[in-house]
Amino acid sequence: MYAGLDLGTSGLKAVLVGEDGAVAAEHEHRLAIATARPGWAEADPADWQNAATAALTALSASGPVTAVGVTGQMHGTVLVDDAGRAVRPAVLWPDRRAAGLEPRWTGLPDALRARLGGPFSPGLTGPVLAWLVEHEADVVGRAARLLLPKDALRVLLAGTPPEAAVTDPSDASGTLLWDIAAARWSPAALAAAGLAAAGLTAAGRGSAGLGAALLPAVVPATADAGEWRGRRLVTGAGDTPATLHALARAVGGWRADDLVVNLGTGAQVIAPVADAPGDDGPLDWHVYADADGGHYAMVAVLSAGLGLAWAQRRLRLSWERFSALASAEVSGAAGVLFAPYVAPERGSCDPQTVGKRAGTPPTAPAPPSSPAPQPRPSRSWCATRSTPWAARPAGSSSSAAAPATAGSSSCWPT
Repeated sequence: MYAGLDLGTSGLKAVLVGEDGAVAAEHEHRLAIATARPGWAEADPADWQNAATAALTALSASGPVTAVGVTGQMHGTVLVDDAGRAVRPAVLWPDRRAAGLEPRWTGLPDALRARLGGPFSPGLTGPVLAWLVEHEADVVGRAARLLLPKDALRVLLAGTPPEAAVTDPSDASGTLLWDIAAARWSPAALAAAGLAAAGLTAAGRGSAGLGAALLPAVVPATADAGEWRGRRLVTGAGDTPATLHALARAVGGWRADDLVVNLGTGAQVIAPVADAPGDDGPLDWHVYADADGGHYAMVAVLSAGLGLAWAQRRLRLSWERFSALASAEVSGAAGVLFAPYVAPERGSCDPQTVGKRAGTPPTAPAPPSSPAPQPRPSRSWCATRSTPWAARPAGSSSSAAAPATAGSSSCWPT
């Protein structure tokens, strides 16, 4: 049997599956996001380790395990010492402290900016590193290595020195430090961040952890994992690439016109088949490496489940009551709209607005009495970080669905 750990922003999920893919056990552990200052988003990697250990312990009663794979949130920044311990809290992707450093990236040559995977966003690893170098030089000086969140968790579980850690191209490509077309760290982007390449995690082939015929990174787990000691611990991939990998297998492979809507704390609209970025100038969207040697294009917003969590807290309702009221409401909600921009957005998706309500309902076309002939309809999916939903031809009718909550497995169909 195989275990999977997914280190999310607001929770860690674990699953145990058999050789046939059947789920034998599941576990979820909530995680806190610290906001020491407005616009900051941080977490303690020790909490990740404790959550993973609890999850592995909970799963251990369900059968012997051959390997453990780790996926997780992308774009985070974890600085660790020689022993793999964090020298400061991890900075997470919703963080905004580096917003003022945008000129460092927009000042790079246009051809390079395209190869870095998309527009500047202050929560990505490169800008955050640049801010830490400028404002916390003493802390950066104590760090031996930069790790991305899932890789930091794997180092903690394995008990290996951080210099032995690897990442994978799918995760590295979301840092604004990785030349996606060349599949290597970008010296110019590293210079913009103020760091030398020697301080970065070496890029391994994490997609081996997803079953591809690539060299895996295999290390023994520690005694902290109890019965899991000695099991294989593989590199894995970023959460969105891992979702795309699983969903592609579920639907029999991608077509050029497929789209995926991925809902979690944030949300993405993804074209899972895309060319690698070229030298034709900066992008208004993101193009990242996937877990299988290809690329995908994406536009993203920070507030999806995050916006619903904000509304739930403001209304002072339990999640159960919140979901029940939303499900019972008549479609259209009497024309009240909620634009969930409870935090500034990134790239071309920034609406320059916060928490709007509007009184004019959108005009929805009446459903046709019978569907128009579609010899080759495009497909769209609604998926959580790790669980694909059923495929549905774009344009078909949909019934009401429960809203997505941060860390939940419910979402609206696309």
